[in-house]
Amino acid sequence: MERLLTLYSEVQSTDVRWLWYPFIAIGKITLLQGDPGDGKSTMMMNLIAELSMGGRTPDGCKISAPQKVIYQCSEDGVSDTIKPRLERCGADCRKIAFIEFRPRLVVIDPIQAYLGSDSDLQIAGRARKLMRRLGMWAAGYDCAIVLIGHLNKKEGSKGLYRSLGSIDVVA
Repeated sequence: MERLLTLYSEVQSTDVRWLWYPFIAIGKITLLQGDPGDGKSTMMMNLIAELSMGGRTPDGCKISAPQKVIYQCSEDGVSDTIKPRLERCGADCRKIAFIEFRPRLVVIDPIQAYLGSDSDLQIAGRARKLMRRLGMWAAGYDCAIVLIGHLNKKEGSKGLYRSLGSIDVVA
């Protein structure tokens, strides 16, 4: 008979592996949100460039070796905006793609542009399903995923509650 439960006493504890400690964990999902113009994409472009070159994280920690990255962006042109930005950041564009090739980091910018009709972020159950699928993808491909999202226009609310979609995405 198949077991339905596993005791925590049977689980081997492991450490979280970090792409950039304590902000972006490998095999997990990170949500980066802010208002338009806050610099979300610029920050990620700089991190992507450093990863591609085996440089340093924004806080100065050495990246062990050059890493592959996928940067999927629906709002900017590949040749007239994204590549020039990567070049200005000093990126090794041979390590950055917008198709899957075993990356250490996947950036989806903005998440709302890549949702299908089955992934409405306003509906808690669908938001949870999407986040669960992305989490399985991150773990299965041994990479970190950063979702960039825009905040809604509700002034006076905490940023956490200004996320587009269900609170389940942020949670």
